[in-house]
Amino acid sequence: MLNQSSLIKGLRKVKTIALRNSIAKRAAGSFAVKVISLGIAFITNVCLARALGASGYGDYIYAITWVGFLGVPACLGLPEYLVREVAVYHANSDWGALKGLLRRANEMVLLLSITIGAIGAVTAWWLNRASFETLVVFWLCLFSLPLGTLTALRQGSMRGLNQVVKSDFPELLIKPILFLVLLGLLFVFHRPFITVYSVMGIYVLTVGVAYWIGSQQLHAALPVETKQASPVYHTNAWFQGSLPFLAIVAMFTINQQIDVLMLGAMKGTSAAGIYTVVGRGAQLIQFSLAAVSAATGPAIAQAYALRNLSQVEQVAHSGARMLFLACGAISTSLIVLGHWFLLIFGSEFLQGQAALTILCLGYLISSPLELSGLLLLMTGRERETAIGTGITAGLNVVLNALLIPSFGLEGAAIATATSLIIRGAIFSTRTYQTLKIIPNPLRFSLGKQQ
Repeated sequence: MLNQSSLIKGLRKVKTIALRNSIAKRAAGSFAVKVISLGIAFITNVCLARALGASGYGDYIYAITWVGFLGVPACLGLPEYLVREVAVYHANSDWGALKGLLRRANEMVLLLSITIGAIGAVTAWWLNRASFETLVVFWLCLFSLPLGTLTALRQGSMRGLNQVVKSDFPELLIKPILFLVLLGLLFVFHRPFITVYSVMGIYVLTVGVAYWIGSQQLHAALPVETKQASPVYHTNAWFQGSLPFLAIVAMFTINQQIDVLMLGAMKGTSAAGIYTVVGRGAQLIQFSLAAVSAATGPAIAQAYALRNLSQVEQVAHSGARMLFLACGAISTSLIVLGHWFLLIFGSEFLQGQAALTILCLGYLISSPLELSGLLLLMTGRERETAIGTGITAGLNVVLNALLIPSFGLEGAAIATATSLIIRGAIFSTRTYQTLKIIPNPLRFSLGKQQ
């Protein structure tokens, strides 16, 4: 009896170690891809700024930013919803529903993106009176909207199938590398043709190539049973289920962009530019959160679908530990080396050093707490996540309005850091109330799971 009990404990220990190693590998792989992509993007942006000048580069970034905003309602929250539902359908071998979900999601998003793109094009023409060049660049960029939204669906589906690193590969590696190569060829052979129009054309082309490669990857990753099954549709349930995810993504987008927008409106575009560079450093910390979330999300959804709450807790604590270590290392490096990091962009950007330190500390404190939001999403509690995100998005707007006039860059950083910490605290409170779990790097249990 003792030997049998020891054997069972040993097997459970082996399973736990294997689970942790698998998650760690997926998180490390996803983070590595994101860091490489960030490096390529850094080089590309420097080249574009020098080739196009401040005006042309501004038009390019402005158009891409607006199309990114339009992509939020066009996606309808489905990419994030797919991560959970694909993982659940896969765990339950519900191949017909899985096929129906993927097909219906693509149909809905394609229709929405074309409609929203057309409305955006007409609205931009009606409102724009300052620069015809800006308008044309925006119209060109709108061609990437359907391709980009479908790519987001493909990424969510791949993550739900535990293909974390592959889900990022076309978008974060193939697209930026191809863009840089084509830009380099244009520079070498047809330098006079480097205009904001040609650059935007290259961008749209690379978005299309990334989408095509990603779609081929998803087709190869889908189980054979899914391809052979007849699709089963639960359109109303899927639509209603995706709406909280849409609200969450919209609030997250506001949280990520509102400081730059309000800083530019109150202190001028120069301050917004400096703060954007500061955000480039903090983006490394966000990548670690995205990498760990992409690796742990499907595992949490599958374990919860099987009602294995002890495994949910193990995954949450392991993810929190990896996230805290990664954020700690990156934050410390940026705080210590922040002067030299900002000096790469120019001496005028050194004004953002204090703001960079504040943002790093905010991300470090909130990093384990942020994983509670993922835990809520993957266990069917997206309403709580939406409420918490909405509250802190409103708080972020208010704090920016109060602090930016007096403190400028530092005020925007304080507003964002405070909102991050409060959002994480709200998420953690809800996971404790509903699951008796708070993801933490020290891995202690707070009560009996329900």
